[in-house]
Amino acid sequence: MRRLLLTLAAIATLFVPGRAQADMMLGLGATSAAAGVHTGACDTITGGCAAAHSMSQKLVASYAGPAFELINPAPAWTGTASISGTTLTVANTATGAMANGLALSGAGSGATPAVKPVTYTSGCSSSTCNVNISQTAASVTAAYSVLNVGFQSNGAWDESTWRSFCAGVMCLVEKVFNQGSGGSADDLIASQTSDGVSGGKLNCSASIIVCAPMFIIDAVTDTPVAFTVSSEMGAWADAWSGNSTSGLPAGATNVSVMFSGFNLYGSGCCGGLYGLMETNPSSIVAGNMYAIGFANGTGSGSSVNCLASNELCTFTDLESNLDPSPIAVYDTNQFHRLVIEGQYIAGTNTDKLFYNNTQIGSQSPPTEPASQRQNWLRIGAGGDRSWLLAAFSDGWVSSNVGDHTAARNVISNFYAGRSASATAGPLDVGWYMPIHGFNAAGGGLAAEPVTIGIGMGGWSARPLSVWYTGPIITVQNSTGSGSIQTFSSVAGVVDPSLAMFCASTCLVNALFTQAWTVGNVFGSTPSATYGNTRQTNNDLSATGTQRPTLTLNSLNGEPTIHFSGAQQLCTTTTPIGGYHGVYPTTMSAVARRTGSFSSLSQVLVTDVNTSLGFAASANSANFQIGGTVNKTASDSHWHGLQVNFNGSSSGTVYVDGVSSATASFTTSNFNPTYYCLGGHSGSGNLTGDIAEVVWTFDQIFSGATNYAPGIYSNDTAYWGSLPN
Repeated sequence: MRRLLLTLAAIATLFVPGRAQADMMLGLGATSAAAGVHTGACDTITGGCAAAHSMSQKLVASYAGPAFELINPAPAWTGTASISGTTLTVANTATGAMANGLALSGAGSGATPAVKPVTYTSGCSSSTCNVNISQTAASVTAAYSVLNVGFQSNGAWDESTWRSFCAGVMCLVEKVFNQGSGGSADDLIASQTSDGVSGGKLNCSASIIVCAPMFIIDAVTDTPVAFTVSSEMGAWADAWSGNSTSGLPAGATNVSVMFSGFNLYGSGCCGGLYGLMETNPSSIVAGNMYAIGFANGTGSGSSVNCLASNELCTFTDLESNLDPSPIAVYDTNQFHRLVIEGQYIAGTNTDKLFYNNTQIGSQSPPTEPASQRQNWLRIGAGGDRSWLLAAFSDGWVSSNVGDHTAARNVISNFYAGRSASATAGPLDVGWYMPIHGFNAAGGGLAAEPVTIGIGMGGWSARPLSVWYTGPIITVQNSTGSGSIQTFSSVAGVVDPSLAMFCASTCLVNALFTQAWTVGNVFGSTPSATYGNTRQTNNDLSATGTQRPTLTLNSLNGEPTIHFSGAQQLCTTTTPIGGYHGVYPTTMSAVARRTGSFSSLSQVLVTDVNTSLGFAASANSANFQIGGTVNKTASDSHWHGLQVNFNGSSSGTVYVDGVSSATASFTTSNFNPTYYCLGGHSGSGNLTGDIAEVVWTFDQIFSGATNYAPGIYSNDTAYWGSLPN
């Protein structure tokens, strides 16, 4: 299988869940540091940083530890075990085996975790292991494999190990290590507030994999991002009682806090993406925080408003009467990488804010001079312990409030010097994150609708995203009479052993959706927060004679799927997805029709008058979203077919990148009972081939980006010129 370096220069900065080892192994990965001695951002700050966290670069040149720790969400062991002191004793094993180097998890209650985050096994012998943290008593129900990811000599993250560790699953971020002078007491650990503002400290009382943020790859710079959903990351001090942070600036003293990541946000207000926060959420006092925050739009019903409904703005969250008056509106671009620093100068009671190395404001808190500022440190949490969306790359906390231009430049120049991921796919163009909304724990954000681009579906025999490492296809060899096996993404391509397995004809039993579609995307409230679980409702399958065949070495040498007029791949349960009438959606396919030229031949079809394929006339493509549009597309040739519905009554259709505006589409909500490829129940069946189908949905602001041109560009880079 081949690998391509895809250029996404025309696409706005985007970030997507996780992937990159093979790029470095094959020499395709990005490089970031010039020759010579590496200098970290904190090395340029007088007195350095007490806390310095990064997913992608050394912030302190002398730091010799790992950057972050991944956890594989597939348990290596399940059963019953107990910890007493530093001894773990296994009582019963249901699956797997207890071994050295596993992270332990168990269900706690309220604000008390069963296992203190993070407890690891060591010195295992038979049913007994030593553990790294002494606990009076704890019940263990699962153990997970972990991987520490370090740095290369140039100060960039080491991409060489994570792919094989995460193969077949979506990895989570268990820990981000502190590189600063405060040491391990200021490590950020997967944690969650289970009881909102009632006083509970951060813990992981449900499960480590419920609490851990998602491991995301920014496709443009090929660097990791920790993405918090219904989770937070707290310092060790914040993980459970009896511990404290180290070296962080006390209240009524100077402090600077920097956040590097994306301007992701999904509500009318937001605070606490990274910074210092209260130690007792049941007794929130004015000025007890100092953290970077974002706001989105107006009309939130509180003081947290930008100047217009389609704008994003930033502020420093003090949890005070000033909080959070956004210092400045920066722009209306949906998602892009940024560096924001707040500085509080105690002597003059001044709060300064810097955005991408430009000071954008200065003000004095009128009644709360941050003298009550407390020193718990975390990302993804507001002042009331509500769970917030955060896309975190880097952060520091320092007592120095001098000129940090050089430090901010180190951060931004690192990403500017990176290259795009070699494995970016069409979902990286048209879809940002696998998130619907979030249910806050007492934070008043439970009714927030989705505001992040969603992939309603993505199906192909190739990986469609830089981050996707899950299952791709299930096939049965020897023309349906042999073995059945599922193949996943490995090092950016479908597992190469697929070609050997299907040396004789393979039938396709299933195609797995590679888009993390979750929740009721057109309702006023989210149905749930699915967080770190891949949704299976949009997986497609077939049995018996309805199974299409896999064709190896097909379009541009890659595998595609052949339908011979009586096959279909469909969802077996009610699919998750939909678009709201005021928000855009893009359907895209690479396919061809090779027979039945006078019959409707559907590539993607639903039961709500929404489909994409070929018309009931020769040499004609067919697009339906309420209304119907046909466009010329020569039969027996591969085509790129796309339709972008802009959320009103019109849209744009594309055949091989050539656009044609149309007003024939109609606005409607979308609540299908099935998705199918190749037709449905004997109607509209395709005689031809499908290379991929991608369906994206974007709800952030009305009139958001049309992703069709970028998806087509990505497709032609992978599949070759179209038509073909």
